[in-house]
Amino acid sequence: MKLTVRFALMAMLLVVGPAYSQQVYKRWEVGGGVGFSGYLGDLNKSDFFSQEPKISGGLLGRYHISRQWALRGALTFGTLSGDDANFENRKARGFKTRSPLTDLSAIVEYDFLGKNRFKYDSTAFQVRFKRKFSPYLFTGVGVGFTNPKPDFTGTASTPANFRQGAIADMAANYSKSNAVIPFGIGVRYDLNENWVLGAEAGFRLAFSDYLDGVSQGANPSRDDRYKLSTLSITYRFDKKDKDRDGIPDEKDECTNEPGSVKMKGCPCLLYTSRRG
Repeated sequence: MKLTVRFALMAMLLVVGPAYSQQVYKRWEVGGGVGFSGYLGDLNKSDFFSQEPKISGGLLGRYHISRQWALRGALTFGTLSGDDANFENRKARGFKTRSPLTDLSAIVEYDFLGKNRFKYDSTAFQVRFKRKFSPYLFTGVGVGFTNPKPDFTGTASTPANFRQGAIADMAANYSKSNAVIPFGIGVRYDLNENWVLGAEAGFRLAFSDYLDGVSQGANPSRDDRYKLSTLSITYRFDKKDKDRDGIPDEKDECTNEPGSVKMKGCPCLLYTSRRG
């Protein structure tokens, strides 16, 4: 009779096991990154490439909602810099600008291949890890803090309309903290189960034309933008799980024997014997 019960329990686990919320991934990551901040405002012609990229760096934390979706918070420091002298048809205007940048962002990520990184083997009650090279997309909300120092000296041939605009910009009262929308694409590679290498190209659309301190003296009909290109390394972790069955030790009644949520972390045979 006991043998029949044990086989029945095993069959039930194989069928309904996936329906239980067995944790099959590490939820947390912390780390940092270095890269470049790129100015894409009024004194830069391209929407994608900055003529004056500057070194940037910062810290980040990531929480995995599931194996494919994650929330990320990041704090990045950089510089925004632009100069009309970089473009032949703008040299006559002769304006330039420079500002420190602090970027604070809250981001949602979608990892295309993340579901294959950690898998639960319901026959062995084990979480299996598979190293992955995976692309991801991200977007969110953020704030860009700047303190621009525009130079409106210009040249002897600066057109009058730009000079008039510069006068208006010098008298303008604008905020040095502005909402931005971050978005972009990245790839991550698992060095091992805990360490992750990442690279991404991200853009920030600002709700202001004064991140650089220049608006009326250039193109007042278009808000500023900037990009952050980052190479990061993060450490992935979660609560201790000695037997790697996806159940944290604090909730596992058999910390040295892999089991299921249904059996409170114990193998079905051991769980049955414990219940008598």
